[in-house]
Amino acid sequence: MGTLEALVATVSDPDARDYLEQALRCLQIGPLRAWGVFMRTTAIRTIHAAVMAKGSAAVSTAIYAAAEAER
Repeated sequence: MGTLEALVATVSDPDARDYLEQALRCLQIGPLRAWGVFMRTTAIRTIHAAVMAKGSAAVSTAIYAAAEAER
């Protein structure tokens, strides 16, 4: 687990790092469903932060373009 803990410590987003630390605790003691929830939450948080870093106008434009492409 030391390698995973060292890797988690390098995550700069404090919220994502906290979710990953919780996931590691779950992995150590066994509740794998909770581990999966924390891992998915971390992934969603990371994707959301990356998307929102582009700015709301860029996100709205991309959503509109994707919706138009589906028509």
